[in-house]
Amino acid sequence: PQQNRPTPTPTPMPSSPSPTNQAANPSMGNNPADPQPGGTNPLVDRYRDLQARLRHSDEQTTDAEVSTASQAWLQSVQETLGETPLATAPDPLTVEIPYDLRICLTPPPAPGLVGLVRLPGEDPDTLDISTTLLKSTGYPFLNETALEAVKTQANAVDPPLSVGTLYQVVVNVNYDSKTCVSAETLLKSRDSDTPPRPEAPSTEPAPGDPGASTP
Repeated sequence: PQQNRPTPTPTPMPSSPSPTNQAANPSMGNNPADPQPGGTNPLVDRYRDLQARLRHSDEQTTDAEVSTASQAWLQSVQETLGETPLATAPDPLTVEIPYDLRICLTPPPAPGLVGLVRLPGEDPDTLDISTTLLKSTGYPFLNETALEAVKTQANAVDPPLSVGTLYQVVVNVNYDSKTCVSAETLLKSRDSDTPPRPEAPSTEPAPGDPGASTP
């Protein structure tokens, strides 16, 4: 069976409360700790850890990688269902996930893509929602949030999704480049009374957006 490519007019999934996910909203705490013996500053260490988590990754963002992931997903679902024929939803769904941090992401998150299907569960007479990342947003912690959000909203669909029907879900990140600040600026503001000023928005399009170059 051949998968349909996402269309320009995806159908929104039914709304449900956004999942609480510390991966999407890592907290730095409100009060910096006192420096430890040896000159270590816990505040600086926490920001370094946060910057590492917010580092962009090119993995699974190219068309070739998305195609490979989609074929592997299709094969895995077919092996699970055995002789049961697969169906493909004609139109993709959409889900929006939050980004509540004030720190800028460079480059901005790109639209992601998640594979969604309802399969027989491990226990007899049970069904489970299965989600698979097909295209990355460029940020692993946002990918984790997307998978959780898709699964949560899919479980809330009424009537339930059909067993063995393949759905593609476009993931849009609610990210505002006009109000974010750099990690360095935010760190400096912690040591002064001056509130951080938003960074100038980047004019470079996010990967996957119209006008962005394809690797």
